[in-house]
Amino acid sequence: MKNKFLIMRGPSGSGKSTLAKELHDKHLAEGYQVFWLSTDFLFMVDGVYKFDKDKLHENHTETFADYCKISSSAYLKSGGYTPACIILDNTNITWWQFFHYALIAKKFSFEIEQHVPTTKWAFCVDELLKRNKHGTPEETIKRMVKDWQAVDHIEERIKKL
Repeated sequence: MKNKFLIMRGPSGSGKSTLAKELHDKHLAEGYQVFWLSTDFLFMVDGVYKFDKDKLHENHTETFADYCKISSSAYLKSGGYTPACIILDNTNITWWQFFHYALIAKKFSFEIEQHVPTTKWAFCVDELLKRNKHGTPEETIKRMVKDWQAVDHIEERIKKL
């Protein structure tokens, strides 16, 4: 089995974390060592989500640093160990928001998969507002839906860089 990097993509409330949980459990059952990363985890204080816009960049940087440590460690241990599956559970609305992760995954020979929720409401602003668990403002959700960038053939895109 190869190391895997799973990129979760979609607006807040679209079902990314539900899908990430399903993928987490599936890959554990298949024998992977699973690492589930999300910038949202860094906004949890005593079990309560407390978004702080001033910490957004810092928290994304910390998530990326954790990803780099995990992926390089898994690469260095390749052969004769439990393969790693890293799940990145951020919105990743546009290519530039996740391409650095994909570059590192490719460098360390991870198989790259993107997962976009197929919920009926995945891009319906009114329903996303009702379903998102973090109180994301309407303007932000509208921007996510408007700015959504379909990204096919991630590995081909990486070769062009």
